[in-house]
Amino acid sequence: MKRESESYYGFSNDFMFCTVLYHNKDLCKELIEVLLDVKVRDIEYIKSQETKDISLNAKGIRLDVYVEDDNNTVFDLEMQTTVNRNLPKRGRYYQGLIDQTLIGKGEDYDKLKKSYIIFICLNDPFKANLSRYTFRKVCKEDGSIIFDDDTEMVFLNASGRREGISDRLQHFLDYLKTAEATDDFTTQVEEKVRETNASPEWRKERMTLEMKLKDVLEEGKIQGREEGREEGKKDTLIMLVKEKLLAAKDAANQLGITEEAFLNLMNGNS
Repeated sequence: MKRESESYYGFSNDFMFCTVLYHNKDLCKELIEVLLDVKVRDIEYIKSQETKDISLNAKGIRLDVYVEDDNNTVFDLEMQTTVNRNLPKRGRYYQGLIDQTLIGKGEDYDKLKKSYIIFICLNDPFKANLSRYTFRKVCKEDGSIIFDDDTEMVFLNASGRREGISDRLQHFLDYLKTAEATDDFTTQVEEKVRETNASPEWRKERMTLEMKLKDVLEEGKIQGREEGREEGKKDTLIMLVKEKLLAAKDAANQLGITEEAFLNLMNGNS
């Protein structure tokens, strides 16, 4: 398996994931088709001002890849490289942010579009060994009654068993685990990943982001010193990992602990 290094980033890297999908519309459209087993005729990227910027002092987030199709369906695609027990509530929060952009104060609720929030996970978020988990609201007393609010939350699990899913989805989930392309779609994705890694402009942008992260980390250290405790640094690192601005392994290195210990610390802090 080819692993990420300081000089090469794979598709599961959040920054790479966003870059490839935002600059390759056909690949983004095809990925939605592969993940959901649907046919999408066309997609449009939501205007950048309608996405939510990250706020370090509030609960703002940046939706990873936020698009809509010609049937007025909204898709939010999120790459999730670490296990987080709060993913369902994170999805709930994303849904609220999406709805805020779709309807203004006093407008009719019929203007709300059908939406999918899709988490692409490297590890199993629900420990049932499925490759895809799809959630819709149903009546507790009668499971045949669907609460049809036109929202679905989908979790893809690259570590799950492959039964009951399409060949194309199998190839894609295998690609996430191994970084080895085994069909036409994953070959196209890997080609774009390689092109992006080779781009001086992209690498400069990536370095700029990493410098900003270091500044945030330094602020956390200063805060920790001012408060006379290590909590400021720890809380800042946990926040950065949860908002997918920093890898868990890098946060663990900052604290001088193992990645597993950091994930336990993060989950205990949730």
